[in-house]
Amino acid sequence: MRQCGVNPAHILHTLVWALALVAAIVHSSPVLASTATQCPEVSLFTTLKQIDPLRDVCFTADNGNNYSAEQIASGEVKLEVSKKQELVFSNSDNSYWILIRLRNPSPVIQHWYLQISYPPLDHISISIFGGPKTTVHRMGDRELFASRPVDYRYYLQPLDIEGHGARELVLQVRSSGSVNIPLALFQSDALVHQVEGQSLEQGIFYGALLILVLFNAMLFITTWRRQYFYNAFYMLSAGLFLASMSGLSYQYLWPLSPWLANTSVPLTEALSILAFVLFGASFLEIDHELPGMQRMIRVMIVLAMLSVAASFIVPYHAIIRWNTAIALLCMLTLYGIGIQRLRQGYGPALWYLISWSLMLLGTSIYALAAFGYAADYLANEILMQIALGGQVLLLTYAAVIRVRQLIERVLAMQTHAKAELEQVVEARTAELQSALQTLAQVNDKLKRQNIRDELTNLYNRRYLDEAIEQAFSVARRHKMPLSLILLDADHFKTINDSYGHTFGDECLRGIAQVMAEVVKRPRDTVARYGGEEFVIVLPGTDLNGARHVADTLLERIRTLPLTTPGGKTLQITVSAGVAQLRSDDINVLSWFQRADNALYEAKQAGRDRATLTE
Repeated sequence: MRQCGVNPAHILHTLVWALALVAAIVHSSPVLASTATQCPEVSLFTTLKQIDPLRDVCFTADNGNNYSAEQIASGEVKLEVSKKQELVFSNSDNSYWILIRLRNPSPVIQHWYLQISYPPLDHISISIFGGPKTTVHRMGDRELFASRPVDYRYYLQPLDIEGHGARELVLQVRSSGSVNIPLALFQSDALVHQVEGQSLEQGIFYGALLILVLFNAMLFITTWRRQYFYNAFYMLSAGLFLASMSGLSYQYLWPLSPWLANTSVPLTEALSILAFVLFGASFLEIDHELPGMQRMIRVMIVLAMLSVAASFIVPYHAIIRWNTAIALLCMLTLYGIGIQRLRQGYGPALWYLISWSLMLLGTSIYALAAFGYAADYLANEILMQIALGGQVLLLTYAAVIRVRQLIERVLAMQTHAKAELEQVVEARTAELQSALQTLAQVNDKLKRQNIRDELTNLYNRRYLDEAIEQAFSVARRHKMPLSLILLDADHFKTINDSYGHTFGDECLRGIAQVMAEVVKRPRDTVARYGGEEFVIVLPGTDLNGARHVADTLLERIRTLPLTTPGGKTLQITVSAGVAQLRSDDINVLSWFQRADNALYEAKQAGRDRATLTE
């Protein structure tokens, strides 16, 4: 017969299963049991103030499967444990799901905050399982700022977990750009300490940046040098870009406009590009004397303006990549221009290169973090602020140094000029008469320079007008003979058309040289009247004497050794009109007109001759 009795092992086994069933009913959370083998728990010990949960976070990409938070929490979806792997993904259209299992091992309620410290995320949904009821919170920079549980630039989710309680957080993250999900857990006092520290850092950075903006604006108003305006423009736009990337702009400037929160990032980045290109061109003094560099500056300005316009219409994920590529291209181009200007001996270019070396490093690392190719976005954000702050300080210092150098140079020039003036005054006081004589000689020299024809070095039309009037008056007053010769180069237009104006100028200089050699008397006047016409005024010379001079000139000019650009020998000739002053010439004009008529007759008679008029 079989013996009946109570088996203690069976009773113990039944009791364990009963307790498990009660626990499941009390917590109303089958999720906790079903996912226990998939995702580790994060224990919220009271002795810890801050926890990095990435070691125990599970995640997966949606890949178009349209999962739900319940599916993620229930264990229907296979998840991957991060194991300290940063949740950083380059541009993708996927949603990313993250599961975080939290447990409070202490008997007292704990107040924690989950922080996601990457503001440029479009949509974040946080579903909280395991409490009295399942709650869902939605936030993101395409949601109204007021939808956030905590008014802060980062995403904060409060978590109140009762003693020995547990929660499961299911995060769904979607974004048109890169996806960077830096997670951290803070107790309340630790979070307050972090926020206060970051607020102090941000206040110092943006306050100093604003002071430098105002300082450069005042320099611009004082000196009207565009360089300071462009520097202020650059610092302001770059500061707004960093504020937009860090979530400060959305928090304080336009919390009611998700559109502005997204558009401000590419727009301020494009404005920063335009500003630093304009500033670089001004600081490095790229002007018309450097046409190659000026063309590159114009191309970069056009690209920057296109980026500004495209920021309003091109999708975020495309325009942010385009703008960043254009920014790096323009930085490298300006860096190369700075090196070239330094080689050309432009000293301030050294400051420019030092500042942009710092900025290039910071921008490159920041871009990698922003696009999901580097982790620790917060550290890289601080690095970018340090790079920008260092750059603007160096550039502003360089600008101040330039102002000081200009002032010192002006003061030195004034001091030197004053010392020289005192020496000159002392020396010339005793030699006033000599100074006046020297001044008169200088004035005479300047006058002679002003009355000479630049091409032929003969007297010009201005001097001729005065000299012919004076000779006319003297001849009429003293009843002395006075003759006038007008010369005109034959077929000169054909020479210019056939051989060019350079050769034509050479012909005119040859004619002028012959005239200066033939007409040597100090009282005679030889002048270029205009174009290929020349005038000779011969005081004390009758018509026969003037004809002899004219014939000599014609003969000498015929034998001028002139070689065309093609290597041919060319003979040039002139025609002359000769007129002697008559008693019935009431003014210079009538006398001059008779000589001009004689010149016309010589031209009509075949040229290369002198015609006289009584």
